[in-house]
Amino acid sequence: MNNRVSTVVFLFGIAGLCLYADDFHPMPSTNAIALSFDSRVSEAIRESIQVDFQRCLSASASEIKLYHFDHDPTNRMSLAGFWQPYGCLAATSRLGSDLPENGILSNDTFAIDISYSFATNYQRHIETTAAYSNEIAAAYAFIGALSPTNLNIMSTNELLSLDLWKEVAPGECPAQYADSIIRNRRRTRYYAPPRHAFFMWDCGPTNNASHLWCHIPVVITIDQRQVVSFDMMIYFQNRWRFSTWLFQQGVQQW
Repeated sequence: MNNRVSTVVFLFGIAGLCLYADDFHPMPSTNAIALSFDSRVSEAIRESIQVDFQRCLSASASEIKLYHFDHDPTNRMSLAGFWQPYGCLAATSRLGSDLPENGILSNDTFAIDISYSFATNYQRHIETTAAYSNEIAAAYAFIGALSPTNLNIMSTNELLSLDLWKEVAPGECPAQYADSIIRNRRRTRYYAPPRHAFFMWDCGPTNNASHLWCHIPVVITIDQRQVVSFDMMIYFQNRWRFSTWLFQQGVQQW
């Protein structure tokens, strides 16, 4: 019995998309990825997964490829360089699910099956942050305001106020990090995070109380080369701030 629904095809123009085996082989000029859902997956969850998948693709555009493992059939491959929120940091990997990356290449389309099991786990994760719809909407507005143009015209104080530190009060930045923070912000392009990149985490101010966090896809320009990476931000005191709280030494000092 066929329990798949019609696939939804994502088209994206990535000249570098290729098959990797012993060498690289160029793909046709039209590159397509199709998601094939188990028929039991609700329309709302299908739409959410589709949007999340497209957001991850958009952030991955400069690096994404198709990778073929030697032991697999020729047309079975995996997305390489595909940005995933929980693949970015092992410390939060248990808090969310990665989107499926394996599929079949056929007739110039790379088809990925979305199982009912994955969709169910995805829905459960989304529901853990459903009560924070206003905060999540604010996150998208916050990232949307960080265009390259806006970052270049922001004052030094505005740029330094975007981060949260253990050493200094919210809105301030330790002096030794100021120059690198300003330089890095202005060479970074921020992308809208997928919906499933939001999570509750017992990490942050006031004795590591539970806070709403999010993984952000970013592309950093380093020596004229674009590098796909990630940033993290936390909702604290009614606004979003970037934070490396997990990696900062010592304890909160304010």
